[in-house]
Amino acid sequence: MIGKLLICLFAAAGALSAREVISLDGEWEIAEGYMNAMPAEFNRKAPVPGLADMAKPAFLAVGGNMPQNIVWEYRKVADPLREAFWYRRTFNVETDLPDTAMLRVLKACYTTRVYINGQFAGDHYPSFTPGQFEIRRFLRKGENTIVIRVGASPAQIPVQYATGHDFEKAKYIPGIYDSVELILSGGNYIDHAQIAPDLEKGGIRVAGEIYNWTLSSQEAAKVPIKLTVSERLSGKVVAQKEIESPETLWFTRENFKTFIKIPGFKTWSPESPFLYNLTIETPNDKWVSRFGMRSFRGDKDSVPFILNGKPYYLRGTNVTFFRFAEDPQRGSLPWNWEWVRKLHKSFKANNWNSMRYCIGFPPEKWYEIADEEGLLIQDEFPVWTSVLRDFSNFQPEILAMEYMEWLRAHANYPSVVIWDAQNESAHIPQTARAAEMVRGYDLSNRPWDNGWETKMRPGDSSEMHPYRAWRVVNGRYRFPQDLEAETGAPERDNEFSGGQWTNPAIINEYSSLWLNRDGTPTTITKDVYAKLCGPDASADALRLAEARYTALLTEMWRGHRKIGAVLHFCSLGYSRPDGQTSDNFIDVPNLVYNPVFMEYVPDSFSPVMLFPKYFEKELKAGAAEQIEVACINDLYEDFEGKMKVEVKSLDGNVLHEASYGVKIPATGSSAVGVEIPVPAQAGKYDMHFTLYGSDGNRVTRSVRWLNAQ
Repeated sequence: MIGKLLICLFAAAGALSAREVISLDGEWEIAEGYMNAMPAEFNRKAPVPGLADMAKPAFLAVGGNMPQNIVWEYRKVADPLREAFWYRRTFNVETDLPDTAMLRVLKACYTTRVYINGQFAGDHYPSFTPGQFEIRRFLRKGENTIVIRVGASPAQIPVQYATGHDFEKAKYIPGIYDSVELILSGGNYIDHAQIAPDLEKGGIRVAGEIYNWTLSSQEAAKVPIKLTVSERLSGKVVAQKEIESPETLWFTRENFKTFIKIPGFKTWSPESPFLYNLTIETPNDKWVSRFGMRSFRGDKDSVPFILNGKPYYLRGTNVTFFRFAEDPQRGSLPWNWEWVRKLHKSFKANNWNSMRYCIGFPPEKWYEIADEEGLLIQDEFPVWTSVLRDFSNFQPEILAMEYMEWLRAHANYPSVVIWDAQNESAHIPQTARAAEMVRGYDLSNRPWDNGWETKMRPGDSSEMHPYRAWRVVNGRYRFPQDLEAETGAPERDNEFSGGQWTNPAIINEYSSLWLNRDGTPTTITKDVYAKLCGPDASADALRLAEARYTALLTEMWRGHRKIGAVLHFCSLGYSRPDGQTSDNFIDVPNLVYNPVFMEYVPDSFSPVMLFPKYFEKELKAGAAEQIEVACINDLYEDFEGKMKVEVKSLDGNVLHEASYGVKIPATGSSAVGVEIPVPAQAGKYDMHFTLYGSDGNRVTRSVRWLNAQ
């Protein structure tokens, strides 16, 4: 039996006094088949939102395994017996129909086609942005049936559209992976509004769109609009305004703009994620969106970014949602909102204030949670290619349309602070052209990132991926010893870019030290670890090397103070025997990180951090070594405390201990010179640099191996 949803409308036809947002999430029927032939039978069930591999009974090999040596040839290996998955359910409308009935499919891959009561209602070709369908003319009083078709693989996406290709993925799993909702309202339907905080003027600019779909009249009319700003948690009203729209013709759209002053507003930041709601009302519709009083910009003459008018360093991580989609432990976790919130809280506990949603977007609820928990997002559109790709079919105008849907969906999230047009790609001018077509829409004028392509404007960010540990494989690089030559801002870190980095710099990938969750190297780190730890090193030895060297690299890229954002790669991804990368969990359902990672890496992201400029070169046994320790402070208050320096044997015996006073200005740095007596006996030792606050509490620690020869 098809699942049913009862919708109760308590208004006369054409006179619905307020919006009804009806969730169509839940259990749907699902069937496999062809793109142009609706299945005769639906004999499985699957959750929405979710993916097709969650169907019960299960389908065989959903997503398929894409050969790793095939770059863009997956269009040729699509399953000829399964082109599409078809979802179906019913719902009831118990009263006369209102003037407006809008169906929104927030995200579904690959492509979306909608049928209402057997009638074709529309196509939406993008797979990573919301699809919207006006379906009032297809509805009827009583029982209605909705069918949604999605392509079974990226092979079903028209060649002009983004496919979400990822060189390091094996499976492309289709499904309706975000919510489906039906919006019922009267005729003056508020389709969208953008909220742009203006901290200098003390309020928000609002630019909205109203559709006049009133069925009872064809006359032009001005629409009264009421705008109310309230605190999200308390509901306290802090500002109100009433305006009129320009004259709106029957079945047309009209834009309106206004400014609302918010006296005594509170800013939004990762440290204080204070949220407001904006409610917009017409005589027969009501629209609500959250927002935060937050500004964010890049400055070509300033290393840190500027958050709410103050310098701000981003310390964070990456989430590769679509890689996690193929992880064996994924299950229904991405749609378990309690789990998602716990995940984001764990990011904050690791001293991360920011993240990149890498090569694609998770469900919208993830953004809401990021707003609430306080995390800044570099939001990356799913385009990743190489010089090998023929982009003759990749049209800037089509990409701009996809970008516009993306900006409209995410513009009001205070957590989203950087639009990222693509990942790590060069020789793809279409992304810059498309971004320039749409970036004026963003009234907040957030910076854009463009991978390894042209930086479009001053203040846009430059993306760097300095994978230094990889260099040991050719035998001509010593790691970490050769890191001593680093100046802090890579001038060239890939064979494609070849340019000087002049815009605000982001390092959102680095280290190349991934281990699978069982402690084994990934396919692209086996040779790295063979050089660093030996070919027969234990999982414990590899985990210790990964944690310590990741911390060292984090300290280095942060410590030179030339990088505005340092983002670890990655906090959530896949772990599979033939995978290229991995995350740092050992138990994903319970969000348990590798304890060795947790012992070292969160300290390297501490707002107040130590960076000993010692890269484990060999020291003469019995001598004394002078080491400079850079002391970093991302906070807005001066820091004063003490640093304890210890030399220990590997079994923990303290061989030397000394203390030094430390003072670090707000958002600045200082340096302390320390003298290390090298043990007289040759061997390997530990050096611990531990920072304590003026209250005596531990703040952070940095650890190095000392090699006495």
